[in-house]
Amino acid sequence: MKLRLSVAALVLAPLAAHATVYQQILPEQSRIRFNYQQMGVDMDGAFTSFNGDFYFDTDAPEQSKVELQLALSSVDTGLAEADAELEKSEWFNSAAYPQAIFRAETITSNGPSRYQVQGQLEIKGQQQAVNFDAVLNTDGEHATLVGQLPIKRGDFHIGEGPWANFDVVANEVTIDFSIAVAPAN
Repeated sequence: MKLRLSVAALVLAPLAAHATVYQQILPEQSRIRFNYQQMGVDMDGAFTSFNGDFYFDTDAPEQSKVELQLALSSVDTGLAEADAELEKSEWFNSAAYPQAIFRAETITSNGPSRYQVQGQLEIKGQQQAVNFDAVLNTDGEHATLVGQLPIKRGDFHIGEGPWANFDVVANEVTIDFSIAVAPAN
């Protein structure tokens, strides 16, 4: 029995140590979606283009560094007319502010594969402190960081002028993310 445990430990130890630091984002396997209400009806959309710098150490999450840049012009609501409207100055103003940027400031463990993330989110020149929970789901060498980030669109001046009132488009927006990552090549 002791010999079997020793052999298993020797075989599994390199696998466990190898997959603890993730440094490569896999955009084609990742998703960033958002949900909101318009006139009381649930609506959603996605952003199809983002990149960033990613260093996530599951053994020392406090040493992790994460910065994501999301192309606001990559918004996809399923309707070309709505996508074009969102790029206008009243909404994202993507001509003047082409990217939303998230920078993690602290990441702490909340238990096995669970993390509390605090950072800064910048959209449309407005920066706000944010915090949220995330779960790291592993699958072999790859992993997926999954969570939700609730924001208020008014904090970022998304929907100005006649759209600043929240009776048509709600102030609350939930960003759902699933960021696929891998160890460095």
